[in-house]
Amino acid sequence: MDQNTSDHVSYLKIRITKLKENPILNQEQIKAYEKVLGIANTSSSYEEYTNQLGNDSDLFSVAKSEQMDRYRSLKQLYEKFGMEENARVYAKREEVALGCKSYAELATKLPQSLSFVTENETNEKINQSVLVLQLLFQINTIANVSQQKEKAKQTKEEYLKLKELDPVFSFDSYFQNPYQLLNPFTKSQMNRLVQKIESLLGEDF
Repeated sequence: MDQNTSDHVSYLKIRITKLKENPILNQEQIKAYEKVLGIANTSSSYEEYTNQLGNDSDLFSVAKSEQMDRYRSLKQLYEKFGMEENARVYAKREEVALGCKSYAELATKLPQSLSFVTENETNEKINQSVLVLQLLFQINTIANVSQQKEKAKQTKEEYLKLKELDPVFSFDSYFQNPYQLLNPFTKSQMNRLVQKIESLLGEDF
């Protein structure tokens, strides 16, 4: 093995060691690097090494594995938080990355898989739910009853907007992902907030 190949093998081993510190997040990269390392270890020269790599002499498999691990991790993160729209976006990106055959395809196809509309829909639901929470709290901090009623009407308007964004939303949703991530209230506190607005408007939610 010549010096160039030896240096490269050392680099590959360092990368694999680092990746194995978090094997769950780096599954595809570990497989890609270990395959390349196996070829390097059996090569007597750098030229033989690149020849054995063949179509992968540009280490595209490594670049592709990085993209797949990244998007899979993000997909799983959003799934954990119950943000299914975002999870589907990254599942699509992972699928696109898997199908890419070159750096050029990675550069052109992945941007085409972006779905800012879908992600924005999720962000809009989250932001709207925060607004409803804020209004619910404000009702209980206003002493003037007439102002409380006006705030209650505004709260209902915003609540209905939230229902348009998420038809299955209810106040119980604040104790489920993704909404529970931003809800500071306990169930008993939430019940009191809801009872207050219902008493002001004379109707149930």
